[in-house]
This record gives sequence, structure tokens and C-alpha cells, in this order.
Amino acid sequence: MYNKANVSMRQGPSSSSPPGIDWSQWWTYGGISGPRFWGVINPAWGMCREGRRQSPINIDPKTLLFDPNLSPFTLDKVTGGGELLNTGHSVEWRAAHNAQAINVTGGPLSYAYTITHARLHFGERDQQGSEHLLDNKAFPAELQLYGYNSQLYRNFSQASAQVYGVVGIALLIQVGERMTPELRVLLEGIDIITYGGSSVTAASLVVNGLLPTTEHYLTYEGSLTEPACHETVTWIIPNKPLYINVAMMRQLRALRQGNSTLANAPLSNNFRPVQTAHHRTIRTNINFTNKQSMLLLRMLVFSDKTRYDRSDMFYKIRDESQTEDQRIFLPNAEVCHRRAFDPAQTHVEMRPVEMRPVEMRPVEMRPVEMRPVEMRPVEMRPVEMASSKVHGHAFYVEEV
Repeated sequence: MYNKANVSMRQGPSSSSPPGIDWSQWWTYGGISGPRFWGVINPAWGMCREGRRQSPINIDPKTLLFDPNLSPFTLDKVTGGGELLNTGHSVEWRAAHNAQAINVTGGPLSYAYTITHARLHFGERDQQGSEHLLDNKAFPAELQLYGYNSQLYRNFSQASAQVYGVVGIALLIQVGERMTPELRVLLEGIDIITYGGSSVTAASLVVNGLLPTTEHYLTYEGSLTEPACHETVTWIIPNKPLYINVAMMRQLRALRQGNSTLANAPLSNNFRPVQTAHHRTIRTNINFTNKQSMLLLRMLVFSDKTRYDRSDMFYKIRDESQTEDQRIFLPNAEVCHRRAFDPAQTHVEMRPVEMRPVEMRPVEMRPVEMRPVEMRPVEMRPVEMASSKVHGHAFYVEEV
């Protein structure tokens, strides 16, 4: 558990900073130091402005590509300590240096990646906050787990600028009555780090417990969502959200960017706007043609225990006998109608249909008069052709 005695204030330089300059204090999420100007503030951040594989992006369900070779990914079930910080840009959890490694493998990954930190983005209101959008809709918050390729590189700083260097797991967060248990553990001590630069020893955390109970996900190749925007990240977005309650969201929105003497602006709205996808492929292991998916869709429409509503791009099936954490989320599909469905109206009354005989009448056939066609001879005249010319790409003959 956290302890107030463990609270500290720190200001650390960015991993991509030249010696003597703390560039972490030069960028924000708004104004003249906001995302539009990240590529101008520091020449080393040019990728933020010129990159073609930038993150976050909007996930358009119509462009998803089913990849049958995408297997479920795994995250080690390890309990580890760490530190919870208010960096002035976001709430961040950092794994302890002497903790047992927490590795991510499988799925779209060809190497093992070691989790180093998690970063929380959230909005000042429920209609915004997540960095990734689903069908142009935002979630109130998004927790991003970051890991580096520990088979090729020594640490996150080195891997973040190298090919296949980083994995990012984007966990979308929805407001609900019951909070995801491990998310509650992660945010213990949030009331202690009100001001930027403060930190507190975090409670022991099972990072695996932050993953929703689903094997379905989306994946694409993108970038870090803060300077220097290196395009080295394989993003994984599970197909179910985490839950946070209203009280915790209220505490998050009370956090400030600055210190206690200069509190400055609130920490909320710390998300980068979506970037152009540039025709990137977004793959998924969700296959709506198989029997299981069709069964879920039938449950969506016909189950008398099912209540149907819409949450952003997800369509949820909630059995009233299930708990909040057992809600099933499905991506948008053409077969799902965008309206409420009342199961009570599914009964169809069958009535006998009176059959009446159809009177058959003969059709009178009339002969068609055939007339000979007069053929006239055609006079053939020679045509004088002038020299041919080529005009641009069109070939034509000049008349005399």
C-alpha cells in the first residue's frame, strides 16, 4: 500500500533531450506548445509533424481486415511493485527497477516485450479523453501499457527509436457503476499526487489483471503519442473496455499540471488528436462469419434476457444475470441495427391465409405480317487522305 511518507517531487528530463536541456517542460497538450507545434519546438521531434505512421488514429470498423493468423497475445501473471507519478502531462505508473520482468508475447508480436510503464489519458468530460477513437467516438479515458523489445534492446529509451522497439496496449475505459478491480489498485494514492512532479509508492499490482477478459483485439503499426513521436510502436487494442466509477473520475479531474505554488491548468484533456491513417492496415482476429460470432449476434437480437444499447462503436450484449465486468462488447457490423430492440415485441401471431383460385384465360395470338425490305446499292467513293499528324497523345487524320 502507498504511504504519504513516500511522496516525492521530481522533474526528470525527456529521454530524447540533448544534454543541458529539459525538453519535457517545453511541450503540452494545448496552446503554442501543443501537438500542432511539437515538430517545430525541437528538431529531434520532426517525426511529430512529418511522420506517415503517427498515432493515435480513428478506428473505422468498415476498414478492419480479418487476419486468421492473429493468435491471442499473453501477458505474464506477475505481481510487481512500482511508482505512481503526476508527470505534469499524465498520470503514470512505472514498474520498479528490481521487480520481476513482466513480458508480453504472441499475437502480432515476433519478440518478447517487457512492460516498463503505463500512462493514463482522460478528459474533463465523459465525451472525450481517449486518444484512439472508435468509429469517430471517444471514451472518457484510455490506459496505455508500454513495453520495449527486450530481446533486441537494453531499455525503453533505446528501443523507442528502433524498429520493432515498442508495444503499446491501449485499454479503453468506460464509466460504470463498478470499477475494474486492478484499475482501482493502480490508482490507489491518486489523491496524494495532486500536483505535477509528485509521486507515491504504488500498491503491488498484477498488470495482467488490467486486461479485459477477451481474446479479441485490433492491431496496427503506429507511433508514440508524445514527443518524439517515433514510429516504432505495434499497437494492440482489446475489444472490451475497462470500467472506472464516477468518484475516481472526479479525483482524476482534480489533478493539476503545475506544482503547489503554481498549480496551473488541470491535467485532464491530456490526449493527442487523431492522426491521418494514410491507408494503414488495421488487422483484427474478430471473424463475424464463424458460428460463435453469429450466435452472439442472434443473442443480440432474439434473447429475451438481453438488453441492447449502443456505446460508441461497440454494441453490447448484457445478460441481466451477469455482473458489470461480464458485459460482452462487439464491434460495429452492418447486421446490427442502430436502434433499441424490445424483446417483448418479438412474438409473431400466425394467421391462416385464405387461398383463392386464379382464373386462367387463353391469350389470343395474332399473326405478324412480314414485308420484304427493298435493298438499294451504295455508291462507293474514294477518300483522299492527307498526311497524318500526332497531336499530344491523340492520333488524328486531317481532312482535305
